[in-house]
Amino acid sequence: MLAWGDMLLLRVPIYRRLYPSVKMLIDSFSPERRSAFKAVVLVQHPREGAYAFGFVTSDVLLDAPDGKREMVTVFVPTNNLYLGDVAMVPCEDVIATGLSVEEGIRIILSAGTAAPARLPRSGTPVTASRASRPAPR
Repeated sequence: MLAWGDMLLLRVPIYRRLYPSVKMLIDSFSPERRSAFKAVVLVQHPREGAYAFGFVTSDVLLDAPDGKREMVTVFVPTNNLYLGDVAMVPCEDVIATGLSVEEGIRIILSAGTAAPARLPRSGTPVTASRASRPAPR
């Protein structure tokens, strides 16, 4: 039934352009897809010295003029979990929190009121492939 609905929507010109992107976004936040967010981290955002909670979504190897650089893609939600900024951050600039993804979502949805009183600061660089490891306490 859902596949039939998808096919029907893809026949409408406006939906044909927007629907695949919207569907991908909705699928990313689906409870069945546990792998969308790899870890809860802190990154300097929106400016240096200010930190925001974010979710690591993938590893990226950046081919820069000065050589290759390991980066992670971090989704930094705004006031609505479905909206936010996607930042490519050098691994060494990402702070692992040791929080579970569920705890991170709870913090965002509670406007920060569910944040723990103390977060461990790990010197270990974060990558999506190592994100499942908790930060040392």
